[in-house]
Amino acid sequence: MSAGTHAPNGRDPVQQEAHFRYVLRLGDTSLVLGQRLGEWVGHAPALEEDLGLANLALDLIGQAVHRAVADIRSTVKHATSQIG
Repeated sequence: MSAGTHAPNGRDPVQQEAHFRYVLRLGDTSLVLGQRLGEWVGHAPALEEDLGLANLALDLIGQAVHRAVADIRSTVKHATSQIG
């Protein structure tokens, strides 16, 4: 590969795009699973199970948000390195 095919941070742009899409899918999966579990809150036969489902749902939604914020930071950092 020529030197012009790599991004300034040393990563291959194709690999960087593939990584971005993979992490985006992980976040989407966590968000959907969290929402689905949230639908079950209030329908469990015992209070402990109901609270457990709610906690799992919140954890999954938190993971999705964390991944999204990390992706945004990475994208902004990459964009600023391209500019300057």
